[in-house]
Amino acid sequence: MSNIDMDKLNGLVGKMLGDLGGAFSVPTGSIGYKLGLFEALHTHGAGTADKLAAWTGLAKRYVREWALAQAANGYVTFNPASDEFSLSPEQAMVFAVKDSPVYLEGAFDLAAEMVRGQPKVESAFRTGAGVAWGESSGCLWRGLLHVADGRGVSQKLIRRIRFSFAVDRAG
Repeated sequence: MSNIDMDKLNGLVGKMLGDLGGAFSVPTGSIGYKLGLFEALHTHGAGTADKLAAWTGLAKRYVREWALAQAANGYVTFNPASDEFSLSPEQAMVFAVKDSPVYLEGAFDLAAEMVRGQPKVESAFRTGAGVAWGESSGCLWRGLLHVADGRGVSQKLIRRIRFSFAVDRAG
């Protein structure tokens, strides 16, 4: 290995670490949507982890760990003086306002499905057989619907996605 440009190498490693950090946030971001944590912060306003746990009926310890992780990601705001978590108006647009054009719950489902589908895609690389839409889990369909609903996507396409999901689940 000769002539390695350390600036290019450091830039590549930095990019990869950023990408991995984003991937690591997918499960906790999805948990925030599915368990109503983002919604509770938006509805109730600033609150401690104990209050957030009470609002959602979830375990205090895990809610605190989740909230601190989201604060480290920049997904929620943390005030160390009051020990309170909150959503800024911009964070609310992404995580809590369901009719916002930048509400991204579905993106977390899509990212999770990409990981779940990896073994099937690996097999397709080896065999050339491909991966049919119907072989995808419900996360893919839910993600597509969340991204499509209210985002200028035709209702005809949304009905087709819902029908395909129903057929896939039934069959």
